[in-house]
Amino acid sequence: MAARQLLGALLSVAFGAALASVEVPLAWMLGALAGGAMAASFSTMPPGTRGIRRAGQLLIGAAAAGALTPDTPQQITAMLPLMRAAELLANMSGILLARLARVDRTTALLASLPAGMAEMTLLAKDLGARGEVVAVVHMLRVVQVVVLVPLLVNLAPGESLTEIRAESSIAALLVCLGGGWLVPQGASQVGFLNPYVVAPMILGALLVAWGIPVAPLPTAGLVLAPLLIGHELGLRLRADLLARLPRAALAGAACSLVLTLVMVQGAAPAIAALGGLAPGAVALGVAPGGLGEMIAAAKSSGASVGLVAEFQILRSVLTNMVVPQVILPRR
Repeated sequence: MAARQLLGALLSVAFGAALASVEVPLAWMLGALAGGAMAASFSTMPPGTRGIRRAGQLLIGAAAAGALTPDTPQQITAMLPLMRAAELLANMSGILLARLARVDRTTALLASLPAGMAEMTLLAKDLGARGEVVAVVHMLRVVQVVVLVPLLVNLAPGESLTEIRAESSIAALLVCLGGGWLVPQGASQVGFLNPYVVAPMILGALLVAWGIPVAPLPTAGLVLAPLLIGHELGLRLRADLLARLPRAALAGAACSLVLTLVMVQGAAPAIAALGGLAPGAVALGVAPGGLGEMIAAAKSSGASVGLVAEFQILRSVLTNMVVPQVILPRR
């Protein structure tokens, strides 16, 4: 078992390095996704563990903390109307597409809305919906987004700003990493969303507000983070799981494709023009993928991590606040 797990990890590293050598966007994440998917085809290979994903999310959150500046709160306030518009459009599109899934209304709605996979799956279990359908559809959407966004948007591999600036603090980075691991141990028990990504970012924001800028995550961490996230995501692509839910998988893939095109090709250019923002960063911000995956994509492509994180976090929070209110009155 250990040998097969090691082989899967080596495949992810090898594929990621191969794609990075030819400057493919999101090379390490896509390569690891392919390696994880191959590993998942081994008959005795277990599904991805939460620890792999959490470690990747923690590194991504710390990397995002290093990109925060004292101007971040003002930027969020200025962009709030556009962010709300993007969140509303994504949720409306998801509700309309839910009709294609051909499952009960609650399951279809939770599967189609662009919120966190873990949060929507847990909510499905609480509401008596089909959690396995919700998980499969969200998983397929994240995979589609990670693969399609670099093709739909000009995301060339960017140069990561990993040099240690004179005014930045390595100790602050260690606080974000350490605290970002400890805080979620309790936060995840009270419904805190994406705690392993958000906690280090909150700590980083507090440190920056106190005049202590966080040092950038070293290059090794920027490579390891998408590797871990991509590998764990690939491990979820088990053929036996997809075979048990063929209709949901096909409907989910179709819905996800349309939603991705609507947000990335339709909404992103309009929002970027209205706000005077970089189109690539806005595309990653409004793309219906996972928070950790999209921030990792931003770091890999040199896009504004702060902007992507702001869009993704606001949508995730608002969706998870609104969805129970929409579903419960009709149950």
